[in-house]
Amino acid sequence: MTAIRTIPAGRDLQADATSLRRARFIDLVTYRRDGTPVGTPVLFAIDHERLLVRTARDAGKLKRLAHTARVELAPSDSRGRRIGPTFTGVARVLGPEAVAPALALIHRKHRIAGPLSSFIRHRRGQADVIIEITLDGAAPADVAAGEPIAAGTMTATAPDAAPVAGAMIHGTWVDLPAMALAAALSMGA
Repeated sequence: MTAIRTIPAGRDLQADATSLRRARFIDLVTYRRDGTPVGTPVLFAIDHERLLVRTARDAGKLKRLAHTARVELAPSDSRGRRIGPTFTGVARVLGPEAVAPALALIHRKHRIAGPLSSFIRHRRGQADVIIEITLDGAAPADVAAGEPIAAGTMTATAPDAAPVAGAMIHGTWVDLPAMALAAALSMGA
């Protein structure tokens, strides 16, 4: 049985969630059929309880997501070097109607890099596709109105353990009070 490890008392949970909200890039990890992780630094925007990522229609990550929706992500620099805690979630590809609103959010967050990368992509004839990522424990975006949503909370099961609220932080599983994490993620989102 794998033990669940915790970080020392006094760790600032809001700072962990804030690092995701304030990050310019995330290192998005998708998985090959054989389980090999493949990380890619991407621009993203947060829309309520979900993250939106733009990619090209022929990107390898779309092929990997077609057979494995599980993803891992962490705030990173433009080269994919992680600079914050690791989160897990589920990704799905949105339809063409989601492209314009998602690009507007990405361009609003990334005032230079967002529009510039869109311009370059479109000049090359590449079509945009939007990936929606729901962090573990968060309700999917298509939940019916009025249903309670624990926005941004994350639950996961450590191998051979019961489900707990937590996150991977620098490779260590961390127990997190779900209410504190939800509040931290929803602040300013």
